[in-house]
Amino acid sequence: MLRSSPFTRLFVLQCLGHILSAQSSLPLEPLPERDRDEIYAVYSALIKITFGTRDSSTLLIIDHTNEGRVKCLRSPDGEESWQYKEQLDDFVQSNKLLYRLAAKFDVDRPYDLVETRPVRASGRIPRYASLSGAGFDAARKRAVVYMEDGLMGGVRFLTKVQGKWTVDTQRMPFVCGWIT
Repeated sequence: MLRSSPFTRLFVLQCLGHILSAQSSLPLEPLPERDRDEIYAVYSALIKITFGTRDSSTLLIIDHTNEGRVKCLRSPDGEESWQYKEQLDDFVQSNKLLYRLAAKFDVDRPYDLVETRPVRASGRIPRYASLSGAGFDAARKRAVVYMEDGLMGGVRFLTKVQGKWTVDTQRMPFVCGWIT
């Protein structure tokens, strides 16, 4: 196994920071007005489930959408997979642009919007969320979002039940999940 010096690791982290900040300097669009409230409701539900609400530490949320990792997107397995076509198609379409996010999250805990992914400090990576554009079905009852949460990333499916968005844990909550 190859070992790298602390200098090499620092250099690699700095290069990654420059690459990531270059992405955030791309022109950013506002979220589509038609779906803005629904998108923030989806994001908020996903963040609450992923990070919880009992922790009083400040959560960091990247202030723009990520590209959504569209290349590996697929329907959940099973006989109902055809029901996901509309939201997957909408997801691909919505992730052709990057969107600016605002402080409109309802996550029951403190959070800050930040421009870039936080850098590891003293051996620990701060918890943060990076969200893609959201894809919806025509009835706005199903959604799909790609979310990075610290080192992990994956596609999450959500369903609207009695007016509230919930993560559909029955439908492969980490489709295409990996370490970022």
